[in-house]
Amino acid sequence: MNDKASAAASTSLGDKLHALVQGPGKDRLAFLFVMSVGVAVTIPFLGSTGFFDPWETNYAEVARQMAERNDYLYPFWKDAYFFSKPILLFWLTAPLYWLVGAGDETRELSFLVEWVGRLPVALFSLLLLAVAFYVARRLWNTRAALLGSVALATTPFFGFMSRQAITDTLYVAPMSAAMLLCAWLVLDDEDERVKLELAPIPWWLFGVGCAVVVPQMIVIGRNGAFLNRVELFGNETATRYAVMIGLSALAVAVLYAFKRFGRDPWLMSASILLALATLGKGPHAVVFVLLVFFVYFLASGEWNRLERPTLILAAGVYLLVAAPWVIVMLLFGGKDDQQKTWYRRFVLHDLLGRMGGVHGERGTHDYYIRYLSFGLFQWVTASVLAVLNALSRQLGAQKTRTRHERFTLLVAIWAVALFAFFTIIGTKFHHYIYPVVIPSALLIGWWLDELLKSPQRLAVGLGVLMCFVVVTVTRDLITEPWQWADLYSYHYVSYKPDYYFPKDIAFRLKDQPVSWWQLGIGACGLIALAFPLLGLLADWAFEQRGAGAESTATDDGNPVAVPDGSNDSAVQRVLEQFASPLEKLGALPRQLFRHDDAPSKNAGVVAGLMLSGVLVSIGVVHVYMAQASQHWTHRHILHTYWEMSQPGEPLIAFQMDWKGETFYAHNSERQIKKSSAELKKVVDKPGRTFVIVQQDRYNRLKSAVGKENEKNMRIVDQSNTKWYLVLIE
Repeated sequence: MNDKASAAASTSLGDKLHALVQGPGKDRLAFLFVMSVGVAVTIPFLGSTGFFDPWETNYAEVARQMAERNDYLYPFWKDAYFFSKPILLFWLTAPLYWLVGAGDETRELSFLVEWVGRLPVALFSLLLLAVAFYVARRLWNTRAALLGSVALATTPFFGFMSRQAITDTLYVAPMSAAMLLCAWLVLDDEDERVKLELAPIPWWLFGVGCAVVVPQMIVIGRNGAFLNRVELFGNETATRYAVMIGLSALAVAVLYAFKRFGRDPWLMSASILLALATLGKGPHAVVFVLLVFFVYFLASGEWNRLERPTLILAAGVYLLVAAPWVIVMLLFGGKDDQQKTWYRRFVLHDLLGRMGGVHGERGTHDYYIRYLSFGLFQWVTASVLAVLNALSRQLGAQKTRTRHERFTLLVAIWAVALFAFFTIIGTKFHHYIYPVVIPSALLIGWWLDELLKSPQRLAVGLGVLMCFVVVTVTRDLITEPWQWADLYSYHYVSYKPDYYFPKDIAFRLKDQPVSWWQLGIGACGLIALAFPLLGLLADWAFEQRGAGAESTATDDGNPVAVPDGSNDSAVQRVLEQFASPLEKLGALPRQLFRHDDAPSKNAGVVAGLMLSGVLVSIGVVHVYMAQASQHWTHRHILHTYWEMSQPGEPLIAFQMDWKGETFYAHNSERQIKKSSAELKKVVDKPGRTFVIVQQDRYNRLKSAVGKENEKNMRIVDQSNTKWYLVLIE
């Protein structure tokens, strides 16, 4: 096919795609694309990897204990109550664990436990994507909504946190969705605001309210300790049934009253989401929303937008969903393994105490800059440029803002305010900064949309800066490939023993080992660099060819005679040869991202960023995370134990407490953390003993069992870089 035919084919395809994306169904098509990317990142192979230690397995065991103990109200871990986290994750996963037989301690856990444990978290992430697209489409436009939502879905942080059965996404996703819904209600044009406020409560929202409140009332009546030995209706069982029915009926009646007489359904939806976020990790979700809007109104002076009579009703809905379990726990006298009540442990220690630093790491102002760069990866420079651009345009502007401008300012404040909050507090963990990723990614979409509208091509200096940052972050990840795993697992920066991350040497370069992990991360960096760079060059070529076409025409548009090329400079000839294929490369993006029915001068770089984002995110979650799981989970080691062991043969966890050995062994393992004499007493008994031990403590194990038992020891599973499964016969 010659150049003209190739160009014509590209143009024809581009025209068809442009007509499709600009047609009457463009919003639906854009939404389907966003959700397809989100599903591709979050759902495939969700249960194919074992739970990561120690957080996933810790929370999974608490939920499994609920199923085994048939107590869905009071979280329990090993031999004491567990008060470190609220209840939502356990409520969502414990019934699913029961369905797949995780409460049966006589056999190995089902292969479905990881799937059902992570599915609720993945669904909350997809809900966030849907709300983000919908609100951004309304307050910005469809293209900015698509670009921002895809940027969010393709950040490594989003992929990691969406595939972890831990509490963070269960507060970040509903809190962020609530923030977006409130932004829509508060920042939209006046006519739309009034229309939304006066809209009646639909039946589907009444159903959602019942779904999140009535089960609480049933569980409270069924398992509440305050009803122990209470016999108001003849016996305790009858009393509990009466309480279950009474509380459920009362809840339905109150919700029906809200539905019958209430208004403002999206504000009520935001209240339910905030209540779920509170049950997910704590009331700081509400504090964050209030903080962001307070700073926004302080900056904009638009306090009149707070006038909304239904706010009181929304507060009532929030309390109806969030308060029942909290009240029950405040009245509960049970204690955890540190002899603390729920109030002393969760409220005083885990909520308020962490402000000053009672747990985790410490760090200076640059702590979260580092981990945001790893979590955003290819998007990090764009996020900084977007925030700075948004603030510089909106702050100090003495004018009446449009809804577009109001939303831009709010999202920028959202990112900066939460970053400042997490930087100030004393306790730090890598994943704490995840809430900042949501507004940062949305602003990337806004910035890319502005870039597509711009009559100027992206400045060369900014392009060089973006490339430099990608190279720098990739270099740091190649040097320390565990940094991505640290974003979603528990480990201190200062504690990195030699066994922490697998070596997996691919080859040696000048006597220096190069691992497959480093090669994979390097490939991600190359993709993140190459596609935007090609797009940038395609945009440059399009501009150059356009300038060339203009220079070969007279004032009336007719072509002038062009010499045969013998007098052209070498630069012009190289430019002609190089620009033509680059221009063809950018033909399709220019048709897709047209502005005012004209090709955008930045279509290539935007398309390159989006394509690299999708490819990198797929590689990060489906290759890096999947391969790392082997070395962060007890699933495979405990599978060997279940296959080899006979009934009654003990499993010892020697000088370790990674939680996974407890979950995958149904809390049947025996923890020996210090006493070597205790271990020797066990192994001296007739029969076989299985021991899980960290690799760097294997020699301690040999010393503990004594010379007479050492000869009968053998490692039966060393598939993990951290732990051995040892059989002592």
